Amino acid sequence: MMSGQQVSSAASKDVAWIDGVAIFFAVLVVCLVTTINDYQKERQFQKLTETADAEKTVCTFAHL
Repeated sequence: MMSGQQVSSAASKDVAWIDGVAIFFAVLVVCLVTTINDYQKERQFQKLTETADAEKTVCTFAHL
């Protein structure tokens, strides 16, 4: 005859993989969100750099 603790232990072994899978997907989501955010920031920076390069002005000083 099995005690209550043994049944609980056996049942937890059957679903223990769920914790690992949940942690894996949580880390995956965080990595994807971070990657997408970094990519968007990089694109925005490139656009700003292109705009700044296009709008360069040259100042010259002459002695009169």
